[in-house]
Amino acid sequence: MPRERLRELQLEKLQAMREQLYGHNCFYTAKLKAAGAVPEDIQSLDDLSRLPLTTKDELLETQAADTPLRTERRAHFRVSTKRQAAKQECEL
Repeated sequence: MPRERLRELQLEKLQAMREQLYGHNCFYTAKLKAAGAVPEDIQSLDDLSRLPLTTKDELLETQAADTPLRTERRAHFRVSTKRQAAKQECEL
């Protein structure tokens, strides 16, 4: 695969992940907001340096606090009251 096509594909995947996480996953939304990295600012792979790193300790802390780390893939599925409350706390 030519390097230019690889970079295009990487950017497409980054932008898709950005759309899936921001506003739907409170952990990552809070991290991005704290770093001042709103989704609209991520326009190229050079913008990766603006994104915050996530440590294993952060993930373990969040998981211990029982905050769901995964996003809801299908909005029409029923979610628990707890998960609904967590999603409501995820403010943009």
